[in-house]
Amino acid sequence: FEDWLPTLAELCGAKNPLAGDGISFAATLLGEAQPARPFLYREFAGYGGWQAVWVGDHKLVRKNLQKGPVATELYELTTDPSETKDLAAAEAARVQELAAILVREHVASPTFPLQTIDPK
Repeated sequence: FEDWLPTLAELCGAKNPLAGDGISFAATLLGEAQPARPFLYREFAGYGGWQAVWVGDHKLVRKNLQKGPVATELYELTTDPSETKDLAAAEAARVQELAAILVREHVASPTFPLQTIDPK
């Protein structure tokens, strides 16, 4: 959803009125080359609380952020699109790299806190 406003603003020749995570996909709609998104970050306070980041063919997920214990899983989506083989233990450096994005992109929400990572 965050991409709609920057896209519509660009198509209308206007400046995006909000600072945020959105990236215009106007080039795709116009049949032009679209730069790849460097990463995609999502979080959700429901279902026990989770964060996820997709970078290239990898997805890192942190689960159980409401009550713990926090579980971190890494998947290679090209060879494992069903996310059946957790690679976190075998690829610690990749986990650390992607976890840094989770930390950087998270903004604590007073309405929907993630209990294990948000300040009390």
